[in-house]
Amino acid sequence: MNFKLILCVAFAVFVAYMAIFHIIDTWKHMGDPLPQRPPEPSFSATTYHYQDEQGREVKVEREFKVTTKLADEETLKKLPPPPPSRTEQ
Repeated sequence: MNFKLILCVAFAVFVAYMAIFHIIDTWKHMGDPLPQRPPEPSFSATTYHYQDEQGREVKVEREFKVTTKLADEETLKKLPPPPPSRTEQ
């Protein structure tokens, strides 16, 4: 037997073992839930550039938006009502 044939057989056995390990790993994680999407960012920024007729920058407006939604509607429904304020008593 020559060296090339032994090397080819060894490589084929290695690829077969890797394929078997991949199949076993896929079966092992088949029932796991899919990962959740990350939440959307609560902060965004936009910049507007205004120029005059000569192309010079006249004004730069920066707009920042922040949302304050801290929990989803289902979680808010499960919470108890807030205590009455002191001014209502």
